[in-house]
Amino acid sequence: MKTSKTATKPRFNYITVASVISAFAVILLHTNSFWNYSNSPRWEFANIINCVFTFAVPVFFMISGATLIDYSDRYDTKSFFKKRLKKTLIPWLFWSLAAAAVHAFAAKDFPADTYTPANLVAGIFCSKFIPIFWFFPPLFGLYLCMPLLTNTKKSTRKSLFRYLIAAIFIINALIPSLIKAAKLPEAFTISIGIGMDAFFYAIVGYYIANYKISKRNRIILYILGLISVIIAIVTTSIDSHAAGTVAGMWRGLDKPTYMLYAPAIFVAIKQLVERFQLAKHQLAVRFFTFFSRYTFAIYLLHWFFLAFVEHYLHPNTNNPLYFIFASVAFIIGPCVVAFIVRKIPVVRALIPD
Repeated sequence: MKTSKTATKPRFNYITVASVISAFAVILLHTNSFWNYSNSPRWEFANIINCVFTFAVPVFFMISGATLIDYSDRYDTKSFFKKRLKKTLIPWLFWSLAAAAVHAFAAKDFPADTYTPANLVAGIFCSKFIPIFWFFPPLFGLYLCMPLLTNTKKSTRKSLFRYLIAAIFIINALIPSLIKAAKLPEAFTISIGIGMDAFFYAIVGYYIANYKISKRNRIILYILGLISVIIAIVTTSIDSHAAGTVAGMWRGLDKPTYMLYAPAIFVAIKQLVERFQLAKHQLAVRFFTFFSRYTFAIYLLHWFFLAFVEHYLHPNTNNPLYFIFASVAFIIGPCVVAFIVRKIPVVRALIPD
């Protein structure tokens, strides 16, 4: 059996660090009060937190690309889909149904007809019960593209992926954003396919993981990434104040700002881990290796802690202390639950590593 570059890497590497940072960033996004708009310094701080840490899911997609596109070097396509089924599809369905039960019997915040079979299925696929599960359908779409990506010739893959990255960035992100900024008719908008954001980040992740990026190009990417996140922060603030609610056309995974900023973060993590030889620092290795076993659990479970706290404790989510303590609690809580559940053979598959 062939061995891929990714498969021969030690367990601790920049992917480990990126996965943990991404999971923590998700929690920071969901515990700050960004969506509770007010013309106040508190909201401006929340806006900065939101714009800075929105790299979380793009980095997750980049990790998927970096680690899965070469799956054919390790196993066949049937095995690939079987692993994805166990790793993501089953947990997604179970915890979506669990959230529906929470809404039905505890929160009671949806009408009764929400739970008919057809509406229940629609609610799961549209992330109605757990809005933060929105990233699963794009992820599944990405998985369906993996056999196509893994069967591209490695001899031409670098140039092909470079072309796809540029084409998707220009056609799906840059041109539509410029058209919108210029207030041109939407008829001028063009795009390549639907749900290409995850596809874009996946091939970017693979490219960063497998091909050397010169120091000059890294610096250019860092500068563009920094400019992009500043643009996102400033324009979101301006647009939101003008609208009296959260707004901003330059923030979002499908915007050119984040298609530059998120890869810059991923490259920076890779370079920092390798340059400072983090693998030789045992405290860092233990920290990131420990939490890397629970990153998916944090994604899956933190909504339940969030819903419980907001429904029963009614905290002031605008209070900075809530942001601090809730962030810590919503990281530790899912880890504890996952640790316990994984000790039970019958249900351990519901929170995979």
